Amino acid sequence: MDYLIKYNLTNEDIKDITNSINEEDRLEIEMNEERISSILNYFFSIGLTNIKDIIITKPNLFYDDVNSIKMRIEKYSNTNIIELLKEDPLNFDLIGM
Repeated sequence: MDYLIKYNLTNEDIKDITNSINEEDRLEIEMNEERISSILNYFFSIGLTNIKDIIITKPNLFYDDVNSIKMRIEKYSNTNIIELLKEDPLNFDLIGM
């Protein structure tokens, strides 16, 4: 999961993530760098920088592909969904994620 450092996460953050998610989620994130990076790049492009919180709170997001995530978020773009997601990753529940 060392590649997460390029997303402004520290080694301590990565350790916290590893200790907070189950083994299956950890392996998903560790073994699928390309897909995870595309999702994280998208999150950064829309202003979501609370990556550690998102991974810990909603690791299930990272089983999906970036286009599916984009479609869901863009569907609610006329709301303040981005601000809600910045405040709390649990707000992904509001858009069915």
